[in-house]
Amino acid sequence: MRTKEELKQVAIDIYKGLIFGSWNIKNPKDIPLVFMVCVLCEPDKLKDAAHVFEYLSKAGHISVNKMPTFLSVQILTNDEIDIIQPILKHLKEAEKSILL
Repeated sequence: MRTKEELKQVAIDIYKGLIFGSWNIKNPKDIPLVFMVCVLCEPDKLKDAAHVFEYLSKAGHISVNKMPTFLSVQILTNDEIDIIQPILKHLKEAEKSILL
């Protein structure tokens, strides 16, 4: 599991739009097309994954169904998501209060 600081940075990067994750994919069957390495992973490696993601800077040169493709992947567990979600909510609320 990542440290709180690492998860905070992941949340900030999600908010900034620097990360593409499985939450961006409408059809779950497209996940292995976008994150190609998931096809090669042993099931044990992905068993704790609530979501998979990668930084857009690591996207390949081709796209699938107008989505980037990746040859690497990072995993978020449910425990990590429980930490990230309140940070994302706080960032959205802070932006909203600034813009009003």
